[in-house]
Amino acid sequence: MKLHALLTLACALTLNPLSALAATPQQAADYIADYIERTPELGPGFGMVVVNQDKVLLNKVWGKRRAGTNLPVTPQTPLYIASQTKAYMGLVAAHLHHQKVLDLYAPLSQFWPANSFPEGVDAKQWRLIDLLSHQVPVSADFVTEMEAYMTEVAVDDYPWLIKRYGKKRDDGFEYDNLGYNIYGAILQQVTGRSWQDWLAKVLFKPFNMPHSSARTSDFAADEVAWNHIWQGSEAGWKPVPPKTDAMMHSAGGIVTSTSDIAKWLQLNLSAGQGNISAADLALSHQQAVALDPQARNVYRIPCQGYSLGWNICTFKGYSVLIHGGGYTGSRSLMAIVPELKIGLATFSNSDNMTGRYTIQTIKQYLLYLLDAPEYKAAERENLSTYQDKVAKLLNRRQQRLNDAEHAEHWQQWRYTPSKKELANYAGHYRGDNAYLDLTLKVNKDHLSGHSFDYRFTLKPATQARFALYDVPFAQPQPVEFKLNAEGNPVSLEWAGRVYQRQ
Repeated sequence: MKLHALLTLACALTLNPLSALAATPQQAADYIADYIERTPELGPGFGMVVVNQDKVLLNKVWGKRRAGTNLPVTPQTPLYIASQTKAYMGLVAAHLHHQKVLDLYAPLSQFWPANSFPEGVDAKQWRLIDLLSHQVPVSADFVTEMEAYMTEVAVDDYPWLIKRYGKKRDDGFEYDNLGYNIYGAILQQVTGRSWQDWLAKVLFKPFNMPHSSARTSDFAADEVAWNHIWQGSEAGWKPVPPKTDAMMHSAGGIVTSTSDIAKWLQLNLSAGQGNISAADLALSHQQAVALDPQARNVYRIPCQGYSLGWNICTFKGYSVLIHGGGYTGSRSLMAIVPELKIGLATFSNSDNMTGRYTIQTIKQYLLYLLDAPEYKAAERENLSTYQDKVAKLLNRRQQRLNDAEHAEHWQQWRYTPSKKELANYAGHYRGDNAYLDLTLKVNKDHLSGHSFDYRFTLKPATQARFALYDVPFAQPQPVEFKLNAEGNPVSLEWAGRVYQRQ
């Protein structure tokens, strides 16, 4: 008996102290913090927040805000959250609706001429709330790419840009940025105040979120976290600078800290706080469009609807409102579980399998909390395979790039111009509107270029065809030069758009 007791005690002492199941949300928060710390090579920076209505159960950060520096991620570090912006804008829209500032059920024809939309799209039929629930059947890739990667689109330019570059897509829900971009433009048109200023007025200032903004310029240059792309052990991390103000947009334009998002999550778990009423929260959370719960989605759980910036999903029988954010070199995710009165958020300033990791981390917390039978197996699987998944992702990226560069149209990259020959291509190029504008200059054996805040390089393949590269592992895009009789460029074509040399 004594030997049995001693063996039992010895076994107990050798167990992971966090191997017991969570009895409370706080214990589950402790377990998930330990889980993150045991994840191998998770970097450069990471953050995790867990709250209930009354208390911050976890607000923890790891690593660096920029690789290669000694600048740590802190609970006050502004991190870019990309498309999670939609939920913030959804709540602002619900609040302004109830304040009778901008009616969400007003038709689009009330704000823009009917002919602003592609043929087959009736502006009288579609409402502002349909913009925020991804139901208006219009796509305009040029506009959304301009907003996300290049520069701000002027409010007055939206109607003609949609008319020129917009296309009618199939009816039904289709996730995109355009609806939120259009809502932001109409909001400023009606009120004279930008969506950035409305976010500050309705949310950031009243709820004391000093490290949240829709403008990165509100912070010192070394204060905001950089994004990162993993290039392998030899090249290491490729830092990606924070977005400029002009690249922040109403579908993906907020930086916030772990401390501030804790307040945001608690607001969404409440029955209303301060200027935000219970009705505001209810409208922003209620289902605006039904989805097929059997359809595949990035969260890998059944999602039966979409509200104003939240996917409405189900996990282990509980309703979960969830939304992620992804951009070059960053992944983030937030969720609220109203029945459990729990809010969660994860941040990563890299895109190194971290999209899947952030989702798995949210799920893992809930598995701990709910005493789910598979919590141990999920933990073991996630932690033991993370490095392998990172390696496979890197290999896939490298292989896709290699295959793209060996495409026949690059003609084995035979054109190797001198610096003097490259200089023939340098200069200013413009299209037939103010948004088609780019500049090229010589940089060693290639050309460097920019279109507003978008930076890229052009590598020569033939005398008339160069390859555009922007970030590591992105597939090269063809840029075609039209040459005159002397072999000098007079124009270029990129992504179907023509730019004349000035």
